[in-house]
Amino acid sequence: MEASINLTEGCESVGLHIQHNDDFSQKTTSYFSYAEEGIFVDRSLSNPEGDVRKPTVSGPFTLFTFRDKGKETVEKLHFQMSFDGDILEVFCQRSLCLIHYGIWNSVYEYWRKLFWGRSRAR
Repeated sequence: MEASINLTEGCESVGLHIQHNDDFSQKTTSYFSYAEEGIFVDRSLSNPEGDVRKPTVSGPFTLFTFRDKGKETVEKLHFQMSFDGDILEVFCQRSLCLIHYGIWNSVYEYWRKLFWGRSRAR
C-alpha cells in the first residue's frame, strides 16, 4: 500500500491504520509526524495478548523544504507500507526503509487499511 501526499499548512500527521478485527479494537497504526520529524508504528492495540510486548517503534525522518520565488514548499511525502500478516515494513521516499518490525496479530483473516490525516485547529 502506498500514497504520495502533499502536506499543506497545518498538517500535523498522516498515516495508515491496519485494522485487525471487526470493531477496530485491534489495529496497528503507522504515521509520519511533521512536527516530530519522524515515522512511528504504534503496535499497542495490535492484539489483546497481555504478555506480548507492543511498544511504539520510531525512526527519524525529515521532509525537505524548498524556497522558490519567495514561497516555501515542502517536498511530497511518498509513504509505502508492506504487511504480510507478520512483518510490517515502512518506506519513505521510495527507497529508505525506516522500520521493519513484527506485528503479532491474533486475527489473521481480517485486515482493513485506512489512510488518515490530522491537522491542528485553526
